[in-house]
Amino acid sequence: MTFPRLLLAILLLSPALNLPAPARAQTDSMAPKRALNLARDAAIRMNGGLSNYRPGRCMYQGITNNPCLAQRDATGFIFHFPGGQPGWQEAGMPPSQVTVLRIAPDGRSITQTIHNGSLTHAASAGLMH
Repeated sequence: MTFPRLLLAILLLSPALNLPAPARAQTDSMAPKRALNLARDAAIRMNGGLSNYRPGRCMYQGITNNPCLAQRDATGFIFHFPGGQPGWQEAGMPPSQVTVLRIAPDGRSITQTIHNGSLTHAASAGLMH
């Protein structure tokens, strides 16, 4: 094997060239939307399904400037949103509960259920915003 070919083979097989891929959450443009969908669907399941519960309208909006996205950083997404019986928002009624969920940076899993319950408990725990 000639020197140039040997050098090329060494460089191609070198561990230094096996650079780590960038973090998925930073490059995955679908992660925020996936996180929103996961949070909404999880809240619906946790609260007895659509026949018993509806999350606030914000959970059906796009992710850009969404008022229910309380935090987004390297640890993931925190969604903080109201909910209640079907038709609560359309009837102009206040929500009966609040859900606060932390979603992984890739938007694929719930990493923490911070709160899912009445507004009274959320307020006493300092979770109202």
